[in-house]
Amino acid sequence: MRQCFRCKIEKDESKFIKSSKKRGGFIAWCESCRDKFSLKDITHQICVTCKIEKDINEFDRCQSKITGFDIYCKECKADTRKRNPEQRKQQMNNWLENGGKEKKKKYKDAIIETNVNKIISLRIGCKYCEKIATLRTWCQFDLHHIDPSTKQFEWCRLINFNWDERHELELPKCILLCKCCHSQLHYDQFKNIVNV
Repeated sequence: MRQCFRCKIEKDESKFIKSSKKRGGFIAWCESCRDKFSLKDITHQICVTCKIEKDINEFDRCQSKITGFDIYCKECKADTRKRNPEQRKQQMNNWLENGGKEKKKKYKDAIIETNVNKIISLRIGCKYCEKIATLRTWCQFDLHHIDPSTKQFEWCRLINFNWDERHELELPKCILLCKCCHSQLHYDQFKNIVNV
């Protein structure tokens, strides 16, 4: 059984499309949710920049988007490319002068700190050696997926984003381990000594 990321309903694995590119071996959306976004049904889309609904032929193809088309229309993308390079350079210089880089780093660090505190409050320490996790010692811990086939997101990436349903969905599948125990566990699994 797998939970669809979109409709949040647990369904049999036969309802999901297999994908060797995904870590769990399946795409995160079930077939019925993907069918709702079938390319043949899409005729119009709203551009994120100009906010105008346009014919789908006004958008470039983009495989990374669920609809199969880019979120920016061709006209808006062309305008962005034509924008005065000197003006863009000036905007970047202004952003750097106003401490944009430092503000961005502070904001990202605050998100990571919030997420780590949330995880520590729910998973106090290492399950095996009972070493206690703190904000200061967080770098010594890993979240281990009990069943790797259920993994949909990598924690090393999720930790950088605001807490949302992705974190809530992934955390129950994991146990908190210190790096030593985590390495030992994978070594034992590799040697077929332990089955988790």
